[in-house]
Amino acid sequence: MEGECSDYWDSNVWVTYSLGDRDPHYDACLGLFDDLLDRKRTVAVPALVVGEVIQVIRRETARDVAGERGTHAPDLQMAQEMADGAVAVFLRRLGILSDAGSISLYTPQILLDNTRPWPCEC
Repeated sequence: MEGECSDYWDSNVWVTYSLGDRDPHYDACLGLFDDLLDRKRTVAVPALVVGEVIQVIRRETARDVAGERGTHAPDLQMAQEMADGAVAVFLRRLGILSDAGSISLYTPQILLDNTRPWPCEC
């Protein structure tokens, strides 16, 4: 399966998995990620998707802090620390999947330089 990508997942799949069981689609995402870990699929992940997921995780973490504090203005230090932690978990998971060969990370330039519609055998 080396060099082949069977799937492309938009940021919503990564966000749902990262935010956990508070999302109604979380259980379906768990099955997808089980397939990744079992090497039943390999997913292409553009850097732009990673950036979007990080942005959403940071925003949702700030909302969580605001909800816990009972105000619309979260404690900025607490929000920053929680967001940093949540992003670190996401990036660690990406690293594990990349090391296992379950995902292929791509930069925009790689996509532009390639003559095929996608830089892997999809």
